[in-house]
Amino acid sequence: FPSHDNQVVSVIKNILRWAALGSLFLITLTPLVVVDSYFFPFITGKALFFRILVEIAVCAWVALAFLDKEYRPRFSWIGAAVICFVAWMFVADLFAINVAKAFWSNFERMEGWVLLIHLLGFFFAASSILRAEKKWRAWFLTSLGVSLILSVYSLLQLGGALAIHQGSTRIDATLGNSAYLAVYLLFSVFIALWIAISEKNLWLKWSLIVLAALEAILIFLYRDWE
Repeated sequence: FPSHDNQVVSVIKNILRWAALGSLFLITLTPLVVVDSYFFPFITGKALFFRILVEIAVCAWVALAFLDKEYRPRFSWIGAAVICFVAWMFVADLFAINVAKAFWSNFERMEGWVLLIHLLGFFFAASSILRAEKKWRAWFLTSLGVSLILSVYSLLQLGGALAIHQGSTRIDATLGNSAYLAVYLLFSVFIALWIAISEKNLWLKWSLIVLAALEAILIFLYRDWE
């Protein structure tokens, strides 16, 4: 009977692992989500997609942490600071002029305390699972692959093959806002160079450097650039 129980636990852990890892890796696709049927197609769909995947990842992570101590969070001052910040924002939102908006925000922004608690869940689920599975590098490379897709989309906008969604000249890719795209690309540039520094495969190292250079340039480009 004990061996049978161990097999059952092993199967459950494997299912939970794949559910958690699958959700975390799918989260990297969030910038590509555009739901035209929504009033705010570039925001609402992304937020719902992200929140649903975070909830799946957190549920799987909590179950894994219960079954295996390797998945349990480790103390860090950064983690403690994040918890304190989210807790303080909860108190602040309780005393907001509009408590409902402070907690839930609206469909145009999709922020509020609800977003903060999802980000907190993502922080701990990702840090625990990707550390235990040694998948941080793969996760960041997947994210960079998504940024490459957005870069190609931006180039097509620059060339006039694809329409710019908001405004007539500033590229916005699938984010619907040139400022959002610029900030996203800034993070991608940093991550690409950070991985390239320690990368031993020359092909991948230089590919990351080229990607970083391309995205750094895209931050400043707009259609009809002179």
